[in-house]
Amino acid sequence: MAKNIPDNWRGSNEYWEKLIKIYSAKFRLNPQSYIYLPLADALASVGRKEEAIETLEYGMALTPKRRASKILLAQLYYDTGNMQKARVILEKAVSLWPDTPAAVALLCRIYEKENNLYSAHMLSANLVNYYPDSGYVKSLAAKFARLAPAGRKRPAKAPRPLAVEILAESRDNEGKRASARPGNGTGKSLNGITGKARAAGAKRKTRKRKIKPDPREERLFALEHMLDKITSLKEKEKI
Repeated sequence: MAKNIPDNWRGSNEYWEKLIKIYSAKFRLNPQSYIYLPLADALASVGRKEEAIETLEYGMALTPKRRASKILLAQLYYDTGNMQKARVILEKAVSLWPDTPAAVALLCRIYEKENNLYSAHMLSANLVNYYPDSGYVKSLAAKFARLAPAGRKRPAKAPRPLAVEILAESRDNEGKRASARPGNGTGKSLNGITGKARAAGAKRKTRKRKIKPDPREERLFALEHMLDKITSLKEKEKI
């Protein structure tokens, strides 16, 4: 006769302990497998957070490019009071994956505790570009738009975090690239055709036109720049 399983069994301590045994056995057979992440999650779910951190650190040493692992490790560091370690991990993660709500939200929470409201405003506002229809994302951005300093300007003594620095640099570089494109304020057309406007322009001082960058092109360039920046900082900072 089959054993009746109560409706509330899933999510109970007994449920997680059973999963820990299953995941631990699989992890011992193949330490390089991705099973370390659900194992760490199960350990954290029963309050064994230090063991979860050790499991994540070990697994990430072998497979360091897992986004979910980085975010869970940062969450566990935050939960155990190591906010600085959590912030370093999240700043790098957000620089690589600025479209990750869990990472951005936790990093904004850390910035709020550090009274770095400008950075929280910048990152949460940038997240809206990826999820313009998400109520959660819009409410997060609205919260820090209200809390940010007057004029939305960075206070003179406020630290400029890695994630915000890279986002700002990518926008500045994209603006320079846009102004340097052929036909942008140079009096030359891409196909060599002149016309009345170009003839008139030769007789007077050329005015530069501002071209609004394509958001998709800007986003791709920002991601490429972020990857280059993170690679160059790899030896300077430790997670």
